[in-house]
Amino acid sequence: MPHTVPFTCPACRDTMHVSELTCSRCQTKVRGQFQTPALFRLTPAQLRFVEAFLRCRGDVREVIRELNIAYPEARSQLDGIIEALGYPAGMRLPGADAGTTDDKDPAPDLPGPGDLSFAEALRWLREGRGP
Repeated sequence: MPHTVPFTCPACRDTMHVSELTCSRCQTKVRGQFQTPALFRLTPAQLRFVEAFLRCRGDVREVIRELNIAYPEARSQLDGIIEALGYPAGMRLPGADAGTTDDKDPAPDLPGPGDLSFAEALRWLREGRGP
């Protein structure tokens, strides 16, 4: 079974760098200083969260169910992942949450994708209950 790549030096705890790649078919080796993707800086627990997040197509409610965690824990893990990737945790992309003036968490009682029929969704929107 292959080992996972260590990105922290076991002796001094500094960052390790990938310096050699080998072809598994012909054994050709390439040496140099290679840049690694930011995702390689994540811990195994953070990678599990990212994998669950992707499997659930970004639906945090599904991630919460799959990982059996509470919303504050999911939010905390997501913030930690964002910071580990080199971004400020509170950063919002331009245009994301357009029209939102407060920074409150979404209401937990809003229906998720597939929870409402088309007719029910129209009724929600007419009543002003939609996001």
